[in-house]
Amino acid sequence: FLSTQKPLFRICEQRGKMSDPEEYGCGRRAFEAFPKLRDRTINKVPKKYLWPLVGCFVMFFFVLARTPSRVETMANRSFIRGNAGRPSIYSYMGTSEMSKFDSQSEMEEILSFWKSKWSEAGWDAIVLKEEDARLHPLFTQLEEDPGVHRWLAMSVSGGIWYADYRTYPIRMTPKIASNPPNDGLFTVHDPRFNHGYRPTLISAMASEWERIIDQVSPYANSEIKIPKHEEVIIESNVEKQGRINVENWVASGVHGTADASRTNLDCAYYSTGTVVHMTRTDIKAGIQLGLLQNDERAQSDVPYLQKFLLMLRTQCPFAQEG
Repeated sequence: FLSTQKPLFRICEQRGKMSDPEEYGCGRRAFEAFPKLRDRTINKVPKKYLWPLVGCFVMFFFVLARTPSRVETMANRSFIRGNAGRPSIYSYMGTSEMSKFDSQSEMEEILSFWKSKWSEAGWDAIVLKEEDARLHPLFTQLEEDPGVHRWLAMSVSGGIWYADYRTYPIRMTPKIASNPPNDGLFTVHDPRFNHGYRPTLISAMASEWERIIDQVSPYANSEIKIPKHEEVIIESNVEKQGRINVENWVASGVHGTADASRTNLDCAYYSTGTVVHMTRTDIKAGIQLGLLQNDERAQSDVPYLQKFLLMLRTQCPFAQEG
């Protein structure tokens, strides 16, 4: 050992600045074996540069620690706020959703009706659009997959409650908003979700919206596409039980009693829901059942929705609570 100390010391002196000192035996163990080498190497740094160098390292780690995560960044961008004192509920109207309407006026009438019904129930109803989804840092990556855009917009909004634009409150009061269900875990309040239906009512904290985005984004823009993003979420929930809750808050469609008049709604069925989801297909079924009257003058589904919700409030006492 003593015979090799000086040659090794000289090699390390000569190669001390090599990118891979371990290759020459001049790494940590060499420094421990030869204190003089360690002292000489450290002393090569002029003292006038030592403290600024230390300061730079401290500042680097401070900035790194303070850099917000993607979830925190999204929460800080939650500028889309409702009126003071009212909880916000959000819906989404993107390019793919717009294509389902026959005209711009029809879409605007449906959205206006949706906002008015939630406002009457004590909520501040906000319709998110594609420009909101574009604010998310992953939008460029997911631009060609509009099925994910509503999740991006919800994450950007900082909102907790999401409702489809054809979902209306029966007795969903603002009191429900004070404590998000299941501690803010991603919760689908529509049991049809388990059968592949797009969720019509959701509650989730900001981090949960981001988690869902992370689950579905690997399938976006891929050549091997699945029918619906909801199936990815369902599959993930099977693998990790409890990561998503599914509850029964949504009543859907037009359901009547079996009496001869065919003018009464089945209040027992609707009593299980806090909201009702009504599609164009549901309205056509209600007309066929005789519960709704066909109106040739209707330019949208709004007249039918007004009639249905009025019947629900008039015939079912629990609906009057909303």
